[in-house]
Formats: sequence, C-alpha cells, structure tokens
Amino acid sequence: MTIRWKLNVSVAGLLAVLLVAVAIAMNAVDDSARRLRSQARTRQLSQFTSDLRTILYEHLALEGDLIRPRETSERLPWPDFVLQDVEVQIRLAPFDWERGLWKDVRGAVAEMAQIERSQHSDTAIQVALNRAERALRELRNRYDLAEHDALASVASTSFHAQVTIGVASMVTVLLFLIYRIMVRDWLVKPIETLKKSADIIGEGRLDHCVPLEGNNELTQLARRIDAMAASLNRNQTALLEARELTAIGEVCANVAHGLRNPLAAMRACAQLAARHVDSSGRAKEMIRDLVSQADHMDARITKLFEFSKPYALNRQRTTFHELAGKAKREAESLLADRSITLRVEDETAGASWSLDRERLAGALGELVSNAVHHSPDGGEIILRGTAAPSANGTTPALILQVIDRGSGMSPATLSKAGDLFFTGRPGGTGVGLALVRRLAEEHAGTLTLESEQGKGTTVTLNIPHDGAP
Repeated sequence: MTIRWKLNVSVAGLLAVLLVAVAIAMNAVDDSARRLRSQARTRQLSQFTSDLRTILYEHLALEGDLIRPRETSERLPWPDFVLQDVEVQIRLAPFDWERGLWKDVRGAVAEMAQIERSQHSDTAIQVALNRAERALRELRNRYDLAEHDALASVASTSFHAQVTIGVASMVTVLLFLIYRIMVRDWLVKPIETLKKSADIIGEGRLDHCVPLEGNNELTQLARRIDAMAASLNRNQTALLEARELTAIGEVCANVAHGLRNPLAAMRACAQLAARHVDSSGRAKEMIRDLVSQADHMDARITKLFEFSKPYALNRQRTTFHELAGKAKREAESLLADRSITLRVEDETAGASWSLDRERLAGALGELVSNAVHHSPDGGEIILRGTAAPSANGTTPALILQVIDRGSGMSPATLSKAGDLFFTGRPGGTGVGLALVRRLAEEHAGTLTLESEQGKGTTVTLNIPHDGAP
C-alpha cells in the first residue's frame, strides 16, 4: 500500500470515529429532547387533571353530606367548556388507556350536567363526581409516572451520551497519536534518511545506496536516487577513462609518429643491405630478421594510431559466417604454425546485422590470435556465433565467443585483462584486447572474459540488435 493510501485510510478512520461520536451525541440530544417534550406534555396533562378537578369542585357546593350545584351570580357555560377541553385530550391521546380514561371523564361530566338539569338527587351527582374523580386521579398518577420515567430516561441518556462522547474523545486522541507515529514512520524518518543519503552522495560517495525498503513512493524515489547515483558513477568513471584514454592517445600518436619515420628508414636500409650480402650467409638471415622486427614494430605503431583516433563506424549488413571467414583468414598463419584447429560454430540461422564488418572481423581475428598464443600445440579453438533473443522479440542480439582450452588466467590477471598496455604474454602490446573492448562499446555492446587456470578462457562479445529487421 502506498503512503498516500495509508494516510487516506488513517484520516478516514479518524474522521469515522469523529462522525460516529457526533452521530451518537446528536442521537442522544435528539432522544433527550424527545423525552423532554414528552415529559413537558405529561406535566401539562397532570396539571390539567388537577385544574379540571378544581373546576368540578368549584362548580359544586358541599352542604352537609351532599354536594349541590353552587349558586353564583355569574354562571359559567357549564359543562360545554369542560367537555370541549376533554374532547381535545381524547383526540390527542396517543394510547388507548389514556383515551379510555378521558372518555370516562367526559361521560361523568356529561352525566353530572344531565342530573343537574333533571333535578335528580344529590346522591347521583356524588356518584358521577366520584367516577370523574377516579378517572382524573388515574390519569394524574399515570402522567406523574410517565414524567418520572421520562426524566429518568433523559438522565440515563445524557449519562450514556457523556460516556460515549468521552470514549470517542479518548479513541480520537489515541488515533491522533497513532496517526502522528505513522506519519513520523512513513514520512518524517524516510525523508530524513533521503536527506542524509543525498548529503552522502553529494560528498562524492556515488556507491551509496539509500537504506529504505518497501514499495511505497519514497522507497521508489530512493531506488531512483540509487539508479541516478549509479548512472553518475558510471558516467564519472567513463569520463575519467575518456580523459585518460585521450591523454594516452595523444602520447601514443606522438610516440608512434616519432618512431615511424626512423623505423621506415631502418627497414629501407636493411632491405638495401640485403641486396649486397651473400644470400647464404648469416648476415642475410640477420637482415631478414631485422626487416621482420621492423614490420612487427610498424604493426604495433599502427595499433597505437588506431587507438588514438576517434571511431567512425562503417556499418554494413553482414552475417556471422562472413565475420568468421575473415577472422579465420587473418589468424590462418598462426593457426598453421601451432597446428591448432579453429572450429566455427554458426548458431545464427543465417541472420544478419548492421555492423562495422571490417573492424569487427579484425577484432575476432585478434581474439583468435590471443587464444592461439595461450593454447597448447595441436589444440582446438572454438569460434561461436549465436543469435540471442532480444527484449523486443524482433531482431536478436549477436553473441560472439572465442573459447580456448589453454592455461587460463588467475583472478588477478583476469581483473586487469582488457586494460590498456596490460598483457599476460611475452611480446604482447596490451593494446589488442583494449581495442576489441572499445569496438564493442562503439557498437553499444559489451566484452566479458571468463577464465579458470588450467581449463582455458572464454571471451564473449555481446552486440545488441541494431533495430533493423
């Protein structure tokens, strides 16, 4: 999970707790308000029953043991106003028991009014009044109990709401602390690590790797920084090598130019002297050897010139069969002198590549010549070409291998092989393998060496596809 999603989930969890707490608090407030409204209604109704009883007793006068209608100068419109109020309560009553009791009150009041109008006995009025009294007392008792229950429920709801809000607040604080810890672990610490690594890389330690693990954005950034540092390291190394090679090339060019003219004069003099000596004498043989050494020195000077000059590839469509044929012809005399067999293994199925055919064939000839010098007499050298699968699935890469079964190289010698002027055989110049490496790099390829003492050496040229079909 990425840091963005982790932070989003954390914030969502924090907001969810807050929303739940707010919802519970609002529900508690709403429930309390509803119960308070119910409690206010029951209180009003309880007071109404008391007021109604007072009205009934004010309307009636007590004389001895009997209750008679009071004689007043201003008589109220009895019993219409009482019946109207009772009728309203009957319609508003939400419960059947409440509606039934109010109906009993209405019936008792209506009966009292009828008795008064018919001049019946006071005993009948007393009976009707008792009925109204019982119904009103029952209503008041129930209203008082409902009011008490509502107040108790409001108190309980308020308590639970306070507890819930307190717990939610504690959970929110805890989640906020956890959120801070996660932000510190996911953002602050990795950013500090990136800053320290940037300082280390800025000091020139380009081999430093940012110590971050995982698969989030900052870790991906760390891997890109590592790749950038590695690229800078390679470019810096290549730049230093280019400067060194430029300096060496200038020295080689100057030395070669200074040696070529005297060497040509020495060769010309030797050839002229050879015409004036006895063809069968020792002097004739020495002069031929002098000419041969002059040619050998001229070949070395030519290689120095090649190394000092910038490359301009002359690409041509060619096959491994053509490269192998040219390489075999260049090393044919050395192979014959040592009775060594060159076995060509063509595994390219006739594929062709756009390459600098002449120089690459010369590089293969150089590799075969090196293999001859390190192989025993009568041995065998393998020149193999392979069309390796490529990333785009179209034109394959060209893999060229020269394999010998000679003495091989020690790890120390192998680590230096390919460096300019380093050679592992007497009379070597240390330039040939460096030229081959340079040619491979000009083709955007690589040169690798595998060797084991007593078992031989394998030199591999990997030339990537050129994009042509």
